[in-house]
Amino acid sequence: MSPRAPISIALVLCMLLSGCIGDEGTLKFEGTAISGPVAGDFTLTDQDGNQVSLRDYSGDVVVVMFIFTRCPNVCPVTTQNLGEVADQLGDEMDGVTFLSISVDPEYDTQERLKAFAQKHGVDWPHLSGTLEESEKVWENFGVVVEKSFIDSHGEENQTENNSDNPSGENDTDDSSDGHEDGDGHDHGEEANYSVGHSTVMFILDRGQHKRIIWSGDSWVPEKVVNDIRILLSENH
Repeated sequence: MSPRAPISIALVLCMLLSGCIGDEGTLKFEGTAISGPVAGDFTLTDQDGNQVSLRDYSGDVVVVMFIFTRCPNVCPVTTQNLGEVADQLGDEMDGVTFLSISVDPEYDTQERLKAFAQKHGVDWPHLSGTLEESEKVWENFGVVVEKSFIDSHGEENQTENNSDNPSGENDTDDSSDGHEDGDGHDHGEEANYSVGHSTVMFILDRGQHKRIIWSGDSWVPEKVVNDIRILLSENH
């Protein structure tokens, strides 16, 4: 055995046992990683009538999800999945905040948001505001809202699929001007997401930079938990 062999073996063991190959080799995001800017502050009203500002949660990992209460399929699924994320995080939720923001503010009153949250067994802030206030938040996150799609899901359609979309999924046009790595993860700026509303969820780091995007309703709670834990472990 050459003199260098023990050193090489020790180095490999170090990599395997203590993770000394560096963060990029040991901590991998499951969602789409983006090099987003700091999210702009906003103030909206929650389901209990409280004023809620993003800056209130500086120092937390913040998950921002866009919903509307008469959404027939995706929003209930993603809300329940996020509830499962909270359950899996347990005590770690002390450093995590969830915010659900309405893309249908003219319909989503405080009472309707409260009923939606209670129906799905969750208690984090569900936010709405005036149309002007809401539009500023949507623009901040690159969310494109098609009001005609949302209006097609009136109360009578809450349990029905969109007739133009038999799959029951929101029609999504996700695009990005960034680049993808070998895993299909986009590391550019965040995309504009156009759906009847944007079925997109952002995860902000402790400094409130936009870091991770999850879209659609097929994501697995365990993978979102992984991403949140990575951000919790970072210094900012």
